[in-house]
Amino acid sequence: MELNQPIFATKTVEADANGAIIAEKVWTDPSVGEYDIVFDANRNGVYNKGIDAVDDPNDPGFIVLCSVPALTPIGLIVLVGLLSVVVVISIRRKR
Repeated sequence: MELNQPIFATKTVEADANGAIIAEKVWTDPSVGEYDIVFDANRNGVYNKGIDAVDDPNDPGFIVLCSVPALTPIGLIVLVGLLSVVVVISIRRKR
């Protein structure tokens, strides 16, 4: 297995009283692509087969398809306006 250039996200894993992992954002601006999740057991910053754990060596751990831009207040107003126009046109056509 050959890994692409690693993207490191070092985080302390938090868990609740039942041991369930609490979700936390670790990558604020992801790039489109397929990625594996690797646990660097010996903490040397290098993937060592047989020492470090990979989520699944045959399939990606997760896939980033695309980033969705944030909707600004002006964008939201424009969207509502356009939807209103579509509704009005649909109602007038039904008459």
